[in-house]
Formats: sequence, structure tokens, C-alpha cells
Amino acid sequence: LYLYNENLFVSISSPQMLPFSVQFFDDFDATEAKLTNHLYAFGGYRIPIGDVLKIEPSLMVKWVSPVPIQFAGTARVIYQDMVWLGASYRTLDAMAFMGGVKIQDNITLGYSYDMTMTNIKNYSSGTHEVMLGITFKGKKAPKQAKAQIE
Repeated sequence: LYLYNENLFVSISSPQMLPFSVQFFDDFDATEAKLTNHLYAFGGYRIPIGDVLKIEPSLMVKWVSPVPIQFAGTARVIYQDMVWLGASYRTLDAMAFMGGVKIQDNITLGYSYDMTMTNIKNYSSGTHEVMLGITFKGKKAPKQAKAQIE
């Protein structure tokens, strides 16, 4: 579920609602592997600063049983609705730095670099993510004819 307007956005999702056992091989005990419940809540607000800047703080709460609840706070600075820079912090996990640009009204290109703060940092120097966003615009609803009273 995703609700939004020009400045406010909130969502809730569950990509894994029901727990299921997973069996990878015939001789594998399915009781050892289970897909558990997942629940995500997300929200943010765009704060206009003058005519060309917006600051966009957001928060995501992630619950995956039986792992402790995880929070991710992000802040972006958006210039003329075309270019942005931001940073994110995930509890018990990582920091990320990101940037992006709107190439056309319907095409966005972004990049993010995540640095883990757990012991995995001994084996990983971080992850890179490249994002391509395409917005499909639907047909506008026909305008309602206004009744004229004479």
C-alpha cells in the first residue's frame, strides 16, 4: 500500500506474509529452512527550502521475524527537482551515500554506495548500486463538462 501527495509519502508492504518451509534437495530437512514473515513501513516528507531546494527526510522500519526490528533513516537534498545527493544509516548494519539525476521527465538515473559496519567489512569493501527509473504516464481522465446555469 503506497499513499502519497506532492510532499508526503507513506507505505506499508509485506513481501513475505506467510511463513513457508523450503526444501532445496530431496535429502534436505525442510524444518531447517523457513521463509519468515516480513513487514516494512516507510514514510517521508519533502520540505521546500526556497524555490530550488528541497530536503527529504525519510524513515523505514523493517521487521523480519525473529531478527530485531531495523530502522533506516535517509536524508536527501534535491536541487530543482533534477539532481539529488543523500545519505542513509541502517541500524545494526550500514551507511550509504547516494546521488542521482533526472535525465528526462520520465527517466531517472541514480547511484548508491553502501558501507557495512558489521564484521562483514573484513570481507567486503561495500556494495555499489545503479538505478534506472522509468515513469510510465497514463492517459489523463477526460475533463468533466461543467453545467452552466443561465
